[in-house]
Amino acid sequence: SVFCLGLTTGIVKVNNAFSPNGDGLNETFSIDNIAEFPDNHVYIYNRWGQLVWDKPHYNNTTIVWDGKLQNGSTLYAGTYFYVIEVSGQKNLKGWVELTK
Repeated sequence: SVFCLGLTTGIVKVNNAFSPNGDGLNETFSIDNIAEFPDNHVYIYNRWGQLVWDKPHYNNTTIVWDGKLQNGSTLYAGTYFYVIEVSGQKNLKGWVELTK
């Protein structure tokens, strides 16, 4: 899915699948161009609506979801839901598939 945030600096593209299985490929939840919107907050929920991970200032490198709970415990493969808040913009909502 591609979401335009309405700013002239770029488009945020939310990739809807990743596989944190240790093979070095597609290990984290990638949000293209999110660094252009540093005043952001990413929330990840399980299918029951429980918050499993959240961080402000997501940047795909030092602040990135690797498919684990906030405390570092491993999550099961499945569908998770995200909410991305970007200052002054509409929240982006959608789903991401975590595979192993």
